[in-house]
Amino acid sequence: MIETDSLLNEAIQEYVDELLTKEDPQKNALLSPQAKRVALEEKVRSDVNFIGLGNLISSALNSAYNEGTRYLSLENYEALLESLDLLSEHLEDLGLHFENFNEKALMQALMISDIAEQNILQIAIEKTKEGLLEESLALHFFLTLSNPNEADYWLRLGLIAEKSEKYELASKAFSTVSRLLPDFIGSRIFAAGCYLLRNMPDLAKEQFHEAEEMSKKLKVKGEWQNELAALKTALQ
Repeated sequence: MIETDSLLNEAIQEYVDELLTKEDPQKNALLSPQAKRVALEEKVRSDVNFIGLGNLISSALNSAYNEGTRYLSLENYEALLESLDLLSEHLEDLGLHFENFNEKALMQALMISDIAEQNILQIAIEKTKEGLLEESLALHFFLTLSNPNEADYWLRLGLIAEKSEKYELASKAFSTVSRLLPDFIGSRIFAAGCYLLRNMPDLAKEQFHEAEEMSKKLKVKGEWQNELAALKTALQ
């Protein structure tokens, strides 16, 4: 994972170098060379992130289109196709006007019916049971984009990402759960575990202390108390 990030960063730096050599010297003449480099690098990274997002969406749609019949009744599958066809049209419209792209436009384009969400969730759950974690991850990620206020989707995404050793994504997903469900202790515990695996002990301790305070306030017992005890030992 670290090696891949390093190679990507190296490729971005080389591409920025190439862009700078081809750029008109009069363009952004008031900016220092360092400021020009930073601006270009941010633009390139933004494009790379968008491509990665597009790949995840494509993967999710392909799974739903091509394998939905394996997991859904014919009636549910046909209803899902109808919803996804409409979604594809919205995405195509968005692509044709890429210069006007923004996060709000993407969220609106990805909205699907409640029934379609449940059908995609069913496919994602079955993919997880089959050990097809990459496909499951893409489907769960798609659901968080379609309905970003549904904490259950973010929690499932975090758990699948953690299982797939994508700890940064898992941490972000669990943080979103904490924002949507302020009284849910589990997201803090899960996030702390991910921060430990990312060698970020200070952030792990911060999440642990929040969970510990919640435990006292809510008088948490049982499995979560055991998880807290295990986390405390790991942080020592």
